[in-house]
Amino acid sequence: MCANLSNSIASNSKVTTPLHLLLVEDVPEDVELILFALSNAKVGFTYEIADTAAIYQQKLQQQTYDAVLADYCLPGFNGLKALKMLQQSEQKIPFILVTGSLGEEAAVECIKAGITDYILKERLFRLPNILQRSLDEFALRRQQQEAQREREKAEAALRQSEKRFRALIENATDIILIVSSTGQLTYISPSVKRILGYEPSTVLEKSFFDWIHTEEKQEVMKIFWELRDKPNTSWSLGEFRIRSNDNNWIMLEAIAKNLEEDPAVGGFVINCHDITERYQTSEKLRYDAYHDRLTGLANRSALLKHLQKLISRKTRRKEDHFALLFIPIKEKPETQKEYPNFYKLRDEFLCFTTQ
Repeated sequence: MCANLSNSIASNSKVTTPLHLLLVEDVPEDVELILFALSNAKVGFTYEIADTAAIYQQKLQQQTYDAVLADYCLPGFNGLKALKMLQQSEQKIPFILVTGSLGEEAAVECIKAGITDYILKERLFRLPNILQRSLDEFALRRQQQEAQREREKAEAALRQSEKRFRALIENATDIILIVSSTGQLTYISPSVKRILGYEPSTVLEKSFFDWIHTEEKQEVMKIFWELRDKPNTSWSLGEFRIRSNDNNWIMLEAIAKNLEEDPAVGGFVINCHDITERYQTSEKLRYDAYHDRLTGLANRSALLKHLQKLISRKTRRKEDHFALLFIPIKEKPETQKEYPNFYKLRDEFLCFTTQ
């Protein structure tokens, strides 16, 4: 059924949208009084009537409503049972008792049971305001519940993200550091124990730069100070040595990002990758390229490289001088037979003369 109303609302009315109401009432005259009270307030609405528990239950299952207006005394059941049936349904809507009389004890019982509000039939002129207030309360409650669900969802996602991040950090092959703008270590990943032998808690708040070899410290500090003026920027700190807990030097390469303005970080995130093995291999290859494997002396490549440097310097500085000494040692096939220790003595001689 539809009340003969326009969807437009009078300026003094608070209800602003057409409503679909379920009236639980067995007295036609009382239904008319309810309709008149709402119509007189220019409330746009449609409605249906349920005058028995069976019809009421059926309508709750088949349709959705904006509110239930129910009498307290009904054939075969009452307002409290009607409220319970609504609560058992999936519809979360206001339930307003519209009754001829309601004693104080019954009113308290209804309020405890969860009715939204109640009104006496002799004061139906207040029904539009009570209905609007009830709808506003439910709308606010739904908003709060939705906000709570979103908050719980966000918190769950954050916990999952933190758990994933913690697992990644704790099992990372690299060392992850957070360093303050003054160089103090504010966070160290657990991998520092495996790579450098330190317990993270023992080096917190100490200076990151005190770890670095003196030959590379100034260059690393220079890059770090420049990065302080560049928020959300990543720079390479290059390669540098850090002293391990057993006093060995570990070669690292690092990338730093300035996240000082991020309240969750408040510093510089530095990712340090252990390249010691690669560095040692590179150094060995470089050494082998310029040294004789048998004697350990500089070979022809080293000689030519050194000569190029001397000649280049001589070109720039005329007053510099250098000399080149050749010591020929001829070898004959019978030498090894006659002098078994010849090559050993020769090598010792070469080592001695180059010292």
